[in-house]
Amino acid sequence: MKEIYKYPLKNSSETVLVEIETEGGQMVKASRARDKAKAATGNLDDAFIKLQPMIPALAEALKSFASSGENADIAFGVKLTNDGDALVTSGQNEANFIVTIQQS
Repeated sequence: MKEIYKYPLKNSSETVLVEIETEGGQMVKASRARDKAKAATGNLDDAFIKLQPMIPALAEALKSFASSGENADIAFGVKLTNDGDALVTSGQNEANFIVTIQQS
């Protein structure tokens, strides 16, 4: 079942609502989502920072394409979890965010 979680932003009083697939939970009408949303563990900024270690490897792969004269983009889905983590999804249909890295 999908539930709505509030992810606070690190340097702001604002929150971002994220729909997350969970084991249990209750259905919430979209108009009441902010009122009924559960608090996520951690914040959105820290969830994305956990993905940073893989960026140099992706950049290196793009450089190898550039040296061969090929153009390339790398796209992957990112899914947030209710315990404050961000993970690369097995398919973009499951993703909360789609990240595209382009060769420059």
